[in-house]
Amino acid sequence: MSFKRASNIYFVRPGENAVTKGLPFSLISLVLGWWGIPWGPIWTISTIVTNLRGGRDVTNDVVRSMTTPVAGATRQ
Repeated sequence: MSFKRASNIYFVRPGENAVTKGLPFSLISLVLGWWGIPWGPIWTISTIVTNLRGGRDVTNDVVRSMTTPVAGATRQ
């Protein structure tokens, strides 16, 4: 069985290297990712390429979620 799932969100400070934050996940993919049938090899390669490019920047999504009011929430 093949499945692909994102990791938690990690804060990368200015001057820090995003590639080193993703290195453990790349290693897990290298060891275990190939075995998933049928998508394992394809997803493994794409995941490692993404991680070596610094991962996925979700800053805008996080900021948007922090500023968007939640339905039904009341302000105190």
